[in-house]
Amino acid sequence: SVPLVQMHEIGHNLGHSHSGKGGVTYADPTCNMGNKGSWTDGGTNFCFNAAKTWANKWYESYHVMIDPTSNTHDGTLVGINAVKDGTIAETGQDVVLKIASSGETDLYVMFNRQAGANNEVPQYGDQVVITEQYRETGG
Repeated sequence: SVPLVQMHEIGHNLGHSHSGKGGVTYADPTCNMGNKGSWTDGGTNFCFNAAKTWANKWYESYHVMIDPTSNTHDGTLVGINAVKDGTIAETGQDVVLKIASSGETDLYVMFNRQAGANNEVPQYGDQVVITEQYRETGG
């Protein structure tokens, strides 16, 4: 695995800013851009949050965008490891759900499966997590 400090810096190279919460810059424990893991060479094994995963387009064939004013979503959210290990279903399973809005922010929903590349996520493992992201930041 890539040490957290390196993955965090790779995130910056991908165009991501820090992941904060409640006005605190480093406060998203579901994303290595929130830097809640250790800053040692060993690092901590966890991934990007839903908004940054969407922006990366790494699992794009399992992304779904919804306009809540005109449609709904009927499906199952699975963790990124389901794609990596080939257990994701061809239909009915998704990795990231984007709920588009007419305002300045969108919501991104993801099942924060605590397994594989995300097995050491510091908080909210094996839970559905909603991330709010300003549209103009791109990630």
